[in-house]
Amino acid sequence: MGVRNLALSPSGEELAFTWRGDVWVVPVGGGRAIPLTNNIEMDDNAVWSPDGKWIAFASNRNGNWDTYLVPSEGGEVRRLTFSSFSEVPSGWAPDGSKIILSTAAEAPELGVYTIDVNTGQFREIVLDPLR
Repeated sequence: MGVRNLALSPSGEELAFTWRGDVWVVPVGGGRAIPLTNNIEMDDNAVWSPDGKWIAFASNRNGNWDTYLVPSEGGEVRRLTFSSFSEVPSGWAPDGSKIILSTAAEAPELGVYTIDVNTGQFREIVLDPLR
């Protein structure tokens, strides 16, 4: 499995990407890439926080896609979602307090939600009734 799902850091100096099922970061000018995740399942869809300190990503390490956080310099991975639905991050609130994600959580339609990174509180933004 090759390099996929590139995400440029807010500073424009680093690039997060998925390779062989893990999330990696590398300087844009080239150099050594470092893995931020390392497990047998698929980690994908890296999204940088506005301050560049965190990367949200999706992983199917628990049977469905859940959203996780990892420091952009490496460190402990923190799971943010725990439902049996799939939650995939796509962006952050400008102040970095919430992650924007897509899921069908608690509704028959796919929707856009936010999750507060500190409290884990979900908030529905919009549902897609045409799913």
